[in-house]
Amino acid sequence: MTTLKMFSKMFALTALLQLVPWAYSAEQEHVLKNKPTGPFDAKFAEIVKDTLKLWHVPGVSIAVVDGNDTWAEGYGISVFPSTPVTPETLFFGASTTKAFTAAAMSLLISSSNHSGLSWDTPISSLIRDDFVLPDLYSTTHVTIEDALSHRTGMPAHDGSYGGTDEKGEKRGVRDLVRSLRHLPLTAPLRTKFQYCNMMFVAVSYVVETLTGVWLGDFLRENIWEPLGMKSTYFDTKTAQAAPEPLAQGYVYYEEKYKPVPYMDLHIVSGAGAVISNVLDYSKWIRAFLTTSGPLSKADYAALKTPRMLLPTSEELSLLTKPFTGPNSYSLGWFNGVYQGYEYFGHSGGMEAFGAEVVFQMKSTDRSPTTVIFPDLNYGLVSFGNTGKTSNFAILKLLYHLIDEKLAIPPEK
Repeated sequence: MTTLKMFSKMFALTALLQLVPWAYSAEQEHVLKNKPTGPFDAKFAEIVKDTLKLWHVPGVSIAVVDGNDTWAEGYGISVFPSTPVTPETLFFGASTTKAFTAAAMSLLISSSNHSGLSWDTPISSLIRDDFVLPDLYSTTHVTIEDALSHRTGMPAHDGSYGGTDEKGEKRGVRDLVRSLRHLPLTAPLRTKFQYCNMMFVAVSYVVETLTGVWLGDFLRENIWEPLGMKSTYFDTKTAQAAPEPLAQGYVYYEEKYKPVPYMDLHIVSGAGAVISNVLDYSKWIRAFLTTSGPLSKADYAALKTPRMLLPTSEELSLLTKPFTGPNSYSLGWFNGVYQGYEYFGHSGGMEAFGAEVVFQMKSTDRSPTTVIFPDLNYGLVSFGNTGKTSNFAILKLLYHLIDEKLAIPPEK
């Protein structure tokens, strides 16, 4: 994995937090647009304009969760020639989906319907005929936890997505899981962090096998509806037919924006199939900030527990100087320290879309001098409609907001 890719994956969606009691209700959720005391002032609008121009991104949406308030705004173009981005605009969430997949598994583990199921359960014991890896040891020992923390020894193999079966039909989730037996492992189990979307698809298939329910329906019934996330979808066709506008993805080529066809998400599943907007994601962030909602406190603790250290290098440390280690991966979340504050976050990128989410920063007191921050209950999410360049534009904008919140001077 190149330094550039690692940087993109490590520092995606960002949030700061102090845990406070909260339960979602429509009456309690305040979405404030252009409030004078909020973060989206005229100065920030100019920064967004310049950033989108620099990175050739048509538009972005951003939401900030700060205490009991949520601010949300859209900037730029959703669909050319003139449809604007609004907080309601739908975007592909890509790998930010992974946190939902891990949360779904957490619900199954903590329920009374699947006795004996745990993070340490080998996947092959649940879908024995379908989950086969190139060697017997890995086949019998790779656990749910291993798959959700990118430590199975299986590299990305993203080129193995798609295709058709022997009948010429599109491959499904089960087909992709069964293809793992033909793909080489490149590291011993639990020795190396290797980002692998296909393992999240395997866990998606586990959830569907245990429940008999499509993962999208399981997420809607057990997570999205309890949180009031009514604008979140798990397949492209449903999102296209939704009342909320769906952003068009673009690539900037030969000094022009060219539309990119929407991706069929059926085989991506729990690795990256969510389509949503920043308003819904702000509710998801708030649930994590307050450890409330459909998951138990034990569920949240399990999801946030670091499981695998990320590789470090001198080159990477130069790029990420404000981020002090260690950096790790939990279950569907990256974890690290920024300016003395712990954070959890995840990026996403899919063809012509980018996404970033960050939540929970708390003082780690690692600084050689005492730095006092006010208690924080703070998180951010942003979506954009180009591949790769959206992520870098979004990171610039999110960390500007974070630095403003923390009163960090530009030179730091």
